[in-house]
Amino acid sequence: MNAPASSKLAIIALAAVLLLGVPIHWVKSAVMEIDPDDVRLMGVSREIDSSAWHKLWTRHEVHFFPLYRLLRLPFDLHFPAWYTRFHALLFAAHLASAALLFLLSRRYLRSPWSALVTSLLFAWSTVGDQALVWKGVAFFALSWTFTLLGTWCLTREGTAWGVAGGAALLCSLGLFSGVLLVLPGVLAAVWLLEPKLRRRAFYACGTVWMGGALAWLILVLPQLDWAHYWKFGSATAGPMLRLWWAITDLLLAYNYQFFSGVRLVSERHTALLFLPLLFLLVLVRRHLAARWIFAALAMTALPLFVMVLVRREPEVWKVSRYAYQAFTFWAVLLGAVLDGILAWLEPWPRRRAVFLALLPIPAALYWWGHLRVAEYDRAYFRAQPAAWQELWFGWDSFFRFASEDRVRTGTTLVLPDLLVAPGLKLPTVFLLCHPRGLPGLTIRPGSAGAAHEQAEFWKEVEHVRSRLPMLRRLPLPPDRLGGQ
Repeated sequence: MNAPASSKLAIIALAAVLLLGVPIHWVKSAVMEIDPDDVRLMGVSREIDSSAWHKLWTRHEVHFFPLYRLLRLPFDLHFPAWYTRFHALLFAAHLASAALLFLLSRRYLRSPWSALVTSLLFAWSTVGDQALVWKGVAFFALSWTFTLLGTWCLTREGTAWGVAGGAALLCSLGLFSGVLLVLPGVLAAVWLLEPKLRRRAFYACGTVWMGGALAWLILVLPQLDWAHYWKFGSATAGPMLRLWWAITDLLLAYNYQFFSGVRLVSERHTALLFLPLLFLLVLVRRHLAARWIFAALAMTALPLFVMVLVRREPEVWKVSRYAYQAFTFWAVLLGAVLDGILAWLEPWPRRRAVFLALLPIPAALYWWGHLRVAEYDRAYFRAQPAAWQELWFGWDSFFRFASEDRVRTGTTLVLPDLLVAPGLKLPTVFLLCHPRGLPGLTIRPGSAGAAHEQAEFWKEVEHVRSRLPMLRRLPLPPDRLGGQ
């Protein structure tokens, strides 16, 4: 098959790859993981909606992300109705990242099929899936799309592409200040891949980095609690020992990502796969796109190293969201190895054709394996009542119906401070669903209310449940059961 026809077929196959990613990642669209971080983020959204626009620059732990706050504002104000739309946006960003990986790989790998496999490995992977499921850390996925877009633009000739690359990186920084740790890797990647464009990349990355660093020093540093991030391990451990721990955790993180991505052997025996991988690297070393591999390593190693360095909990290398961007390295490495194998087989066209014909088999196994992981994770979340769609939509519909009843009767209903799910109280649910409040409803955080107010509330619940099937499917909270 000639090169143009092969490239066109690979593009068609890319569309199929992206479509096949839908069952894997959309399976969790029914999961509503709302953690304390989400509550804090949605609280700031309420303040922004009240014209406190300066809150866009409010720090969140060690980061700032004004564009991310602005992006999620409409979704927070229309929660839970727009929650699935937010998931769709993140899923679209994930697929866009996979497509950009294909475009970048196509520039630096010989075969379009190797570029397709690189994209496939990333698109179908559930490694780092927390960045898609938990909306409180969605900036990992969103910023990575713009980082890859900026890298792709900076590797193309022309002033306009340089400006577009800088703008994309600026957007990435606005979505997540952690990109400050990625920008040196982007510069190194362009330095390796396109030596003629080094100066332009230096100006683009340097300008964005200096602006972001200045903002971080002003917005984050003065209020940063260093003890929160520099605490794990012995209190007497010196900086060198902590650096050694971070290097060890970095290697463990890459090992764990490889296991989570390939899943051919148990986690304990993942290292055994490195021997055949090393053999293949030596075998195809003359045909290996080493610069592309090192470019991917440069973009992922530094931020991952810093994250495992400053976090305090044990087994930090297993934190899912940290693996989302870093798994790009494995997708690129395995795609480059495949490219080297195909180049090595070029003297034997029939063998090469047979090898290509067999590739859909491991691809199908990879797809099936990650689909099973996604389904298992969904079942895990479904075991947690606070993640049920029925809980959020059920209580949301109750608030609306109760508000209509109270407006019609001219009375006020007090929502007591009771648990509706483990760790989740009714006033919190109300404020998240209706940040601007509803007429006829009021809350008293920290107070169960007077006896007559509780009786009135449960009378309203029983009245509304008969008309709302979703609320009727929910078990009554423990407070109610205890009072019966």
